[in-house]
Amino acid sequence: MISLRTRTFLSVIAILLAPITAEAPRLKIKQRLLGKTGPATLNINGQQIIFSDATLKKMIESNEYLNKYNGTYFNVPMLKNPRKMRAFLRKKKKHGADYGEPFCLEENGCKVHGTFFDRNSKYMAVVAGGFLNSHEYMAPFIKLFPNYDLLFFDLPGHGLEQGEATSTKGRIGQALLGINLDAITFGDAEAQTIIAAVGHFKKKKKYTKVAGVARCYSVPFFAQAGVEWQKNNKKALFDKLILDAPFSSFQNFIPQVPLLAADSATKAPIARDFTSWWPVKSAFTAFAEYFVDISFEKCTPTGTLLNQLKSTDMLLIHSKNDIVISDIDFSKTLNEIEEIHNKCTLFTYNPHAMNHIKQKELYKFIGEQFIEHSFGDFAQRLSTV
Repeated sequence: MISLRTRTFLSVIAILLAPITAEAPRLKIKQRLLGKTGPATLNINGQQIIFSDATLKKMIESNEYLNKYNGTYFNVPMLKNPRKMRAFLRKKKKHGADYGEPFCLEENGCKVHGTFFDRNSKYMAVVAGGFLNSHEYMAPFIKLFPNYDLLFFDLPGHGLEQGEATSTKGRIGQALLGINLDAITFGDAEAQTIIAAVGHFKKKKKYTKVAGVARCYSVPFFAQAGVEWQKNNKKALFDKLILDAPFSSFQNFIPQVPLLAADSATKAPIARDFTSWWPVKSAFTAFAEYFVDISFEKCTPTGTLLNQLKSTDMLLIHSKNDIVISDIDFSKTLNEIEEIHNKCTLFTYNPHAMNHIKQKELYKFIGEQFIEHSFGDFAQRLSTV
């Protein structure tokens, strides 16, 4: 039996060594995460454009007004509270540029809730969020794209009007995640919702260009909606697509969903290693499939869908520090859309799908250039930056 004196001595030694022993793995983890850093780069038709500090400074200075809204439109905790954000947005003057008209439309069997911002523009940006996001979470785009008509809407099972789940699994999911799993199909219902919303407003007004802005979870649905619209109407649903944090397939994405909770930089690499371990990956996928009654293997890969949208210009955004979408997974999507000639990729080092908040000046500058100009003009303008 260890004496009290010995235990006390060992405890003192452990306390003295704790900072050293703890710092080694912490530094190793930090190096793994922060080892890949650098400036944002844009790749257009094989030409790499690196934004210098001077260029980024000009972008920041020309869009400095955006920082006035860090406490509201770009306030992440506030954005994650849809009721609070809705209350804030509804206080805006009814005929002001920041006021959006709430709508609920039913078209082709789809009921869609959202908000439309009429700025009397010849451009419309259609913005949808990621997994668990309500359409109020898209509020930053009110300031990022102040000169465009904006269309926000909730995807099935998401938002304040998601409806009550009726199945036992659905109620459990709603209690745990705050979304209605009964309404989610990971494909058809989501695509039809997008078609109903975009089609409705395209009928009301003839736009010069319609741009789809999709973040992570909504990317494959925008692609599927574009494919289905194209088949039925012989023309593109979107003239432009801005795809932030696209993943290759739901089969690869779903096991990474727990990483959305790994906000701490020191936990992210360990969490990714754990969720990528095949027993954990298989178990979590099976668990998710049980709850939603869907085989993710049957969901069409994102790249397969995007590759059919030959007449749509595409801007894909990927962060090298994305803990959910790995470089390898992003490359799979990129390799599958080789036939799309008018495409470019923006590489950043921001957290998952946070480019429009963490580098809002850069996002605004590139986004507006991409939407307003032909792909050829866009490439020429950016190549001289």
